[in-house]
Amino acid sequence: MSNKILTLRHMPGERDDRVSRWLKDQGYEITPSNPAHGVPMPEDDSDFAAMVIYGGVQSVNDTSLDYLNLERKVIDRWLQDDRPVLGLCLGGQLIAQVLGATVANHADGLHEVGYVPIESLDRDFMSESMYQYQWHNEGFQIPEGAVKLARGANYDNQAYRYGSNTYGFQFHPEVTADLVRVWNSEVDPVKLDVPGADPQEKQFADADYYDPAVDNWTRGFLKTWTSRFASNLNSTQ
Repeated sequence: MSNKILTLRHMPGERDDRVSRWLKDQGYEITPSNPAHGVPMPEDDSDFAAMVIYGGVQSVNDTSLDYLNLERKVIDRWLQDDRPVLGLCLGGQLIAQVLGATVANHADGLHEVGYVPIESLDRDFMSESMYQYQWHNEGFQIPEGAVKLARGANYDNQAYRYGSNTYGFQFHPEVTADLVRVWNSEVDPVKLDVPGADPQEKQFADADYYDPAVDNWTRGFLKTWTSRFASNLNSTQ
């Protein structure tokens, strides 16, 4: 089995996020890409075990962004080959869109910024409902053929599985309490004066409170996800 994971980012720089940290701790070799900021995707990605697609400020509906058009083609190829992909927020939206689902703003103009309760629809995926961090103003519909795994009050579709090893999340389990503070330091607090956004003070307090549970769940999910595609890869070699 290959121990190489391709990461696809959309914001400048590398972040010490929970997902990449766990993968590195397990011995996976992370190969970063970020076409939006001059780090191209590898021309040959055949030897990667999986791909993790991160979030960003971009809209999947902005067809003027050539790098998103390229990313969609790569994602489509991976999905057709039934290769493991994990999409986080924008990443989950990109996968859904490639699969033919709509990604759109909330009908009432609501955002989700802060810790939001997520209701589990599959106890194997999430044993109980919990709070997860969010930062978005668009949401995906569940693609045809995918299984809905979790829902929320304002944005109903929060997680899905496509096939056996591709997942799309609307929330950000990769974001640690420290990253909540980093993200907020990079935005003018005035921009949080939108429907559905929590003020920074509440985000920080919620981060300290909910982060241990998010960390525990994310580690468990990643352990299950990687063991599943590792088994698939081993069975073909």
